[in-house]
Amino acid sequence: GRAYEIEGTVVKGKSRGKNIGFPTANMVTDNEITPLGVYLTVVEIGSKTYKALTNIGSCPTFIQKETQIESHIVNFHGDLYGKKMSVRFLEKIRDEIKFKTPQDLTRQIRKDLEKIKPDTGSFRKNAS
Repeated sequence: GRAYEIEGTVVKGKSRGKNIGFPTANMVTDNEITPLGVYLTVVEIGSKTYKALTNIGSCPTFIQKETQIESHIVNFHGDLYGKKMSVRFLEKIRDEIKFKTPQDLTRQIRKDLEKIKPDTGSFRKNAS
């Protein structure tokens, strides 16, 4: 009855998310990883929770081989390197896609973020 959740430590990534306007917290974990894709999630850091968009995959747009977990945390600004973080998976919204350009990826992330309601603890069900 509970949403799947993983815990881990935030590590330095390749700063690609930050370079396209969507900084991410990259996490390493000993937990079993859920199927690849993009998810609506809730991230907990210390005693605070945030809505997030989490990608589990190999970042095919940037031709990366290793699987990683990265979360764009909505309305979070700060340094998380070395901090413990948990990610609770609420809903898979799409498979990971290889985009032709980073700009195409940026447009898709904006669409994905439209599924997050800004002022409540819930998500939009029918945003596209």
